[in-house]
Order: sequence, then structure tokens, then C-alpha cells
Amino acid sequence: MARKFGPGGTCDPDMPSPWQRTHEVKASVTPYSDEFVACLGEVAQYIHDTYGRFPGTFTTFVLPGFVQAVHLDTEFYEMHYRSGAYVDTHAGHLRRWHSDQSA
Repeated sequence: MARKFGPGGTCDPDMPSPWQRTHEVKASVTPYSDEFVACLGEVAQYIHDTYGRFPGTFTTFVLPGFVQAVHLDTEFYEMHYRSGAYVDTHAGHLRRWHSDQSA
């Protein structure tokens, strides 16, 4: 909880982010309730007890990120994110792969 909602955490409005309106966006995030945290803990423990690991049904190897290059709404990112939120692959996708269709 502290790593997400505490000082210096992901949702700390004073920490930098890719959003143009960083403070407004982060300040609007509501921290999890104690009841939700307890429920999540119960579910995670059940999965671990049932499958012998967590997560239970897929590999724990997770890629740290991926690139979406399919019909990305670049106007949305330009409106809500800082420059660099998408790469040239995103910007040129429709032109490169769908030049016969109007964008």
C-alpha cells in the first residue's frame, strides 16, 4: 500500500509521470480500503494454497512491458500524455499497414 499510495509511491501526486495533468490524475486515485486489502489477501492466499504458487494458472514470468502498435489512438495520447508516450511505430501504423483505408 505504501509503495502505491504513500509518499514517493506510484499514486503520489508529487511524483512525476507521463500524464500532462499528473497532479490532477494522481490526486483523483482513491486508496484501497482496509476491507479490500483483507479480501485481496484472502484471495491470494487461497490461490497459493490451491495451486502451490501465485499466480496460480499462468507463469510467474511476466514481461515488463510491451509495445502496442495496432490502431493506437495517438490523438488521445497527445491530449492526455507528455511527448514520447508512443513511438514512431505507433504513429505510422495506419499509414504503413492500412494506406488503402481512410484513417
